[in-house]
Amino acid sequence: MNRKNTLVLLSLVGALLCGLVSAITYQQVKQHLSDKIISDVNQLGEKIDAQLSRYSQLPKVLASDPRLLDALVTDEQSARAINHQYKQTSLLLESWASTLRADTLYLINRQGDTLAASNWQSETSFVGQNYGYRPYFTQALAGNVGQYFALGARSDKRGYYFSAPVYKKNEIIGVLALKVDLSIIEDIWNYDQVDYAIVDQHGIVFYSSEDAWLYHSLVALPNTLRKSVIASRQYGNAKLQAISKHSLLSDFQQQDITEILIPTKKTTIEMLTTYREMNKVGWSIYAFRLLTPLISMYFKRYLFLSFSI
Repeated sequence: MNRKNTLVLLSLVGALLCGLVSAITYQQVKQHLSDKIISDVNQLGEKIDAQLSRYSQLPKVLASDPRLLDALVTDEQSARAINHQYKQTSLLLESWASTLRADTLYLINRQGDTLAASNWQSETSFVGQNYGYRPYFTQALAGNVGQYFALGARSDKRGYYFSAPVYKKNEIIGVLALKVDLSIIEDIWNYDQVDYAIVDQHGIVFYSSEDAWLYHSLVALPNTLRKSVIASRQYGNAKLQAISKHSLLSDFQQQDITEILIPTKKTTIEMLTTYREMNKVGWSIYAFRLLTPLISMYFKRYLFLSFSI
């Protein structure tokens, strides 16, 4: 074999080795980043669980306080006496909310009308509002501990709601509800270069580090489901458009690299993704990381190896 052929062969072998090493490097870096976002999303899930666990049982405990009964049993009292009782109950709820650092505590009668609330003096007071259409109310009225995420009908603020029935003897005569402000999530998210999206059972994003994803769905929703969710007012007037090309949530969950739409830029980007189920509250948390740094690292490694041969 002459010198020229030898050089050609060595160049081909070198190129193959470069490609092989670069491919291995790419997979190693990808695996490292995947492991990192899995760790991040699990840590976030644990922190949210810890925060919400302290609130989830509070309505059930507080609903057993006999001082709530007077506001719910007012049939034979005068209007003046009733209003005084509602105020006293609101003051009690206000004191509880302050002590427990809850966003709002409020008492609802069987018809869904709010009789008293910790925010009774606020411009966005819940007093007088009807929440009979909210699932957390119907869940509690059926004797269960309720929970639900929604935009506040009065405040338009995002919140998670817990509820419990109020009993007089063995009869349910009302519902005590507690709203948690989900800004607690922002306080505990401290993972650089990773975005998160918290979604409901349908894959609708209701909280995210990326504002452009809010009230979009991870996958295309069936038309009947989308219309039903919009009619419920759970997410206000959002159109619930999809941010991926998938039509099934199970398909989306199987991807470790997914094309994600950035609605404000009307473009898609490839992102590493993983998720964690939050079974206690019926959520899932998805973590996303841009592939751009990974690709950059891959090509830098490839070029370095190429020029070294």
